[in-house]
Amino acid sequence: PTHFWIRTVCASLYCVISSYSVLGMLFLSLAIHFQGYPAVLMFPYLILIRKMDERVGLFKTALFCCCPLIFGYGLLKVAQNMTSDLSTYDLVYYGFVRMLNVPDLRPNLGVWWYFFLEIFDRFRDFFVFVFHMHPFVLMVPLILQFGHRPLLLANMLLCMFSVFKPYPDFSDVAFAFSMLSLHPMILEKVEHLALFGAGIIIPSCLLPLMWHMWLVTGTGNANFYFFQALILQLFLVQLLTHVIRASLQADRNILSWKARKKDE
Repeated sequence: PTHFWIRTVCASLYCVISSYSVLGMLFLSLAIHFQGYPAVLMFPYLILIRKMDERVGLFKTALFCCCPLIFGYGLLKVAQNMTSDLSTYDLVYYGFVRMLNVPDLRPNLGVWWYFFLEIFDRFRDFFVFVFHMHPFVLMVPLILQFGHRPLLLANMLLCMFSVFKPYPDFSDVAFAFSMLSLHPMILEKVEHLALFGAGIIIPSCLLPLMWHMWLVTGTGNANFYFFQALILQLFLVQLLTHVIRASLQADRNILSWKARKKDE
């Protein structure tokens, strides 16, 4: 469930920041086994753990990587024993396979459903792979550029995957982008925040109306709903792009200030 993985991500982030690293990774494992995408948070978490304790070596880092997988497997086995009508495959299916195969094409906040309704079946596997790999390709430069700011990196990854995942919803987007408020100095440097706010609020309000016109009254069609979802995603991506730009500008300002202090 969406609300469950949001709570577990919040709990894991709080525990890692509070130096309860093992507990934080255990909470992260719960989120991973309900939605696979929180696995990308392992990278900023490990960087954050390493920054808080410089003595953390390669062995301990590997242990923190294996801990969620071991605990998650044990959790699946316990759930299987407690629910006789639910197999381990069912739990893995709803957590991973369903996200990978994208079998449910009911309309949502994303654009996957519309694209895969229109595409020919013989091209489906290729574009499923491309769509899944797209955010992971973007993740690499973010890790390389913002590895020194793991909390900001975690927030950026949450925002990116909340937009590009196959089945986004309002709670995903609201949770991920509200986490940016942890960085007020960066948000101050983001230009046109009022425009982005209007561009996010207006399509969000029109989406239920277009849904009603399309599926209830029959006075609209799928394009009505899809265009609002596309505009919403466009403004969310643009907001994230401006946050990244403001973060780069803040890093450059810090480096220039350090250079001036060193010259003095």
